Amino acid sequence: MTAPGAAGRCPPTTWLGSLLLLVCLLASRSVTEEVSEYCSHMIGSGHLQSLQRLIDSQMETSCQITFEFVDQEQLKDPVCYLKKAFLLVQDIMEDTMRFRDNTPNAIAIVQLQELSLRL
Repeated sequence: MTAPGAAGRCPPTTWLGSLLLLVCLLASRSVTEEVSEYCSHMIGSGHLQSLQRLIDSQMETSCQITFEFVDQEQLKDPVCYLKKAFLLVQDIMEDTMRFRDNTPNAIAIVQLQELSLRL
């Protein structure tokens, strides 16, 4: 999936906070619904807090990254919905976001990427 806007129009260090906020809200809503016992230990409040810290620490920018997402009604299972959301976030983290090594944001990105791989 190629994200329009990520192909050279925006600097690689910029981040669209509102996009992450949307994904975080979707993930938060889905996590609070009934999630199987198997997945409840994989996606915890710590992961959502890491995502929220990334959102809060980003500068606002006019750069926009657009992509198609599935309607929650199409995915009745909240676990499947979360997996889909994290796959899209993973693409954005790999293609768009760059932070200096060992900074709080770089560490949060690594933690979220590891979570995404375990899903």
